[in-house]
Amino acid sequence: MVVQILDESQLRGIYNLWTLGLALSVLSIIILQPLAPVTSQKMETQQPDFGKAILLIQKAESAGAPSSEISGLVVLLNKALDLEREALQISGPDEVKRRSELVAQTNEILTTVEAQSVELAAASSQRTYLHNVLTYVSGAVAAFLGTLICSLAISLHAKYRVKRTFQMKVSPK
Repeated sequence: MVVQILDESQLRGIYNLWTLGLALSVLSIIILQPLAPVTSQKMETQQPDFGKAILLIQKAESAGAPSSEISGLVVLLNKALDLEREALQISGPDEVKRRSELVAQTNEILTTVEAQSVELAAASSQRTYLHNVLTYVSGAVAAFLGTLICSLAISLHAKYRVKRTFQMKVSPK
């Protein structure tokens, strides 16, 4: 095997070719990337954000909210879905105002659901925290009472044995 040592000009040429290849590949990647046109939606075609509302409801549920309180939020969410379904069925250009009203009602209901679920999550979290604190405190109180009762029982048993000892009759053998 023959090892050929390259001189400085050959190394510089290889480096320049490598740099040129890298620059061309980066440039081709940038040029070939499709540019996504940014268009704003009109008010009547904006879609309500149900995902955020559902996530907030799940957060409230995981914070310890009871199903009776969650069910009210689910009813409101279903109402918003019905309104959106109705808005999507409207297709005529003369009913744009009605569709805008339905989308606005849907957004209003979703805003209400989001606000109520945040409040419910906070209240449930506080309730869960209070429940945990009370559980630990009642455990400590129960341990203290158990210790107190146990020491009282030992003390009474010791007094009973002393009293019993003094009441014993000594009989000679």
